[in-house]
Parts: sequence; structure tokens; C-alpha cells
Amino acid sequence: MGSYQVAESDVHSDMPLMMNSNDVSVDDLDYDGVEVETALREPPLLIRWEGYLMKRSDWLKHWETYYFVLHGRVLYCYLSDEEAKLHPENSKIKHGKFTFSDNLILDEVITVQSRLTYEFVFESDKGKQIHLRAKTEASKQMWMHMACHGIVDTEMLRNQVLHMRRTPQRHATLVDFFLGYEYLFASLSNIEDATASSSSLDSSNKQRKHSKQRSDDIVHPDAAIAAFAPKVDHILCRFFSMCQTDIAMRNNYMPMVPFQGTFRGYAGVLEYFTKLSKAVSFESFSVEGMSFEGDETKRLVVVHGLESMEVRGTGQSFSQAWEHKFLVKDDGRIYRYFINIYIGNIDNIYYIYM
Repeated sequence: MGSYQVAESDVHSDMPLMMNSNDVSVDDLDYDGVEVETALREPPLLIRWEGYLMKRSDWLKHWETYYFVLHGRVLYCYLSDEEAKLHPENSKIKHGKFTFSDNLILDEVITVQSRLTYEFVFESDKGKQIHLRAKTEASKQMWMHMACHGIVDTEMLRNQVLHMRRTPQRHATLVDFFLGYEYLFASLSNIEDATASSSSLDSSNKQRKHSKQRSDDIVHPDAAIAAFAPKVDHILCRFFSMCQTDIAMRNNYMPMVPFQGTFRGYAGVLEYFTKLSKAVSFESFSVEGMSFEGDETKRLVVVHGLESMEVRGTGQSFSQAWEHKFLVKDDGRIYRYFINIYIGNIDNIYYIYM
């Protein structure tokens, strides 16, 4: 697998970041009248994404599962995650009708508008199209997000070195994390709303016409996934850049709540948002305050705020106060994440879901 290089790091992002709907910039963030100094490192933005996807065969048109690794705009393909980890040189991906190479350089990302499958297309700089399917809408959106930004942000040099086009290198912050949380929840909720609004009476007819009526659209960086517009560039990339790859995320919801439980790794975080958006409809999310404990090598971050949502099964809306706790390593990334809902609200959730 080719290596990559980046520009000299800068300790600050090069764009103003927005915290909430009040359009408060990072420099103006103020909690309880006192400006908070985090003293946390700001991780550089991810350019790597990986996971299992289904790939359509060029000849037989059936679908097979492979493990894909994306470095910027360069795509690699393996038989399993173990092979990708132990033998990265074994990448093999079809390049032409009868030829293979160890990678493809991507040039375009295309989403397939379909209610039945989470399908999308990667097109190489040589015009080769790879048809892919993810397991969830959240996974599909992350792959497309990382790929279309990788195409813009990186280029492959003749010596097979991945070069960052943009300088200075961008970094992620805790503000980005909450902007990403709000955006991912709201966007997936918007998509679920649109799906749910389709009439169940004619759903069978729509399914039969699916292959003829689906539409394909080119994905552009920083374009809104749905109705909720991103408040900063690279918004989903920034969110996951704040997380360790082995992050453990859990909450204290009651067992009957669909998104209760413990979620591990990037895949687990996407699973949480999938379950959340399918169970409730987003209404609002706001950060009210933030505090910090610990030393420079191990920090506890406590953030509290308010959110409103509607339970899809009952149509009942509710608001609740929340507290998010993070353990942050010295590189600035979150490795333990706990969502605490105050006890009175947990009782309300219990009755709503019953």
C-alpha cells in the first residue's frame, strides 16, 4: 500500500467553526460567563476510512463482500480485515475488463437514490466504475463523505506518495465533535422521515419499479446530506477525527429503548446513530456548558445540554437534559464516551416506549 505525506501541521483549523444554531464562533464560546480553555490537542483530520462493503461483479452482476480501505482518494480491496491488517500489499482490485491493480485512484462519487439498498458508485480517474453497497445509510454516507473529500484534498504523485493538496493541515476540535453529532443525527433523521412519508399502500409497486426509477447523483464535498445543512467543512470527518478507532460508547437509557447499550469502534458509533434515527425524529440539540478535569495525559470532559425529539412509534415529542462524558487521551482523541440522561427523563422515555 502506498504511503502518504502531509503538509506541516498547524495547531488551529483554518475556518471559523459554529457551535449551534446561534452561530457562535469558537473564539466566542462562553459557558456560565467564563471562557473555557480546553488545553487539549487538536487531532489532524482523518484521510483513512475502512470497512466491509458489498461489491457488484462486473460480469455476473451478483454481489460479494470485501474489505475496503480508503486513503484519501486511493481505494484498496482485500478479502478480509485481517488480510488488510497483516498483508496490506495483497490489495487487488479490478482496473479494466481483464486487468487488476493494487488500488484505484478515485475521481468521482455517485450516490444511488434507492429506498431498498444503500448503494453508491466510486469512479476512477480512468473511468472505471465500482458499484458498492453498505449495510446502513450511516455507513453509506460516511464512505461517500470520506471519498469525495479525499478526491479534493489529496492527489497521488508519480512515486506513489499520497500528497495533501490543502495547507495548512486541518485539525478537529470538541466543537467539531458536537457539530458532527447534531448533523449526523439530524441528517439521518431527515432521510428516515422521507422514507417513512412514502405511502405503505403503494410501496410494493415502487419496489417493483425500483431498478428503472432510481436516480444517480454526483456527491460534492460539504453538500448537505438531507435538509439539515452542515455548519462547517468536513463535518463528519471532523467528528470521527475526534474519536479513537477503538472508542467505547455507552448510555444509561432503559433496556427497552432501541438505542440503549454499548457501541464499540467507528462501526459501533454508526450503529448507534442508525438506531437513534430509526427510533426517534430529530427536533433540536444544543450544548449548554462544558467542564474539564484531569491532567494533560488523561482528561475528563463533561458537557451538558438539551435536546428534543419525537418517538416515531407514538408521535410523542419530548425534551430532555443530557450529559456527555469523555475520556480524552493526550493526542486529543476520545476513547471512552458515556451519554447520561438524567433519571427523571429516563422514566419518561420508559413510558413513551411502552
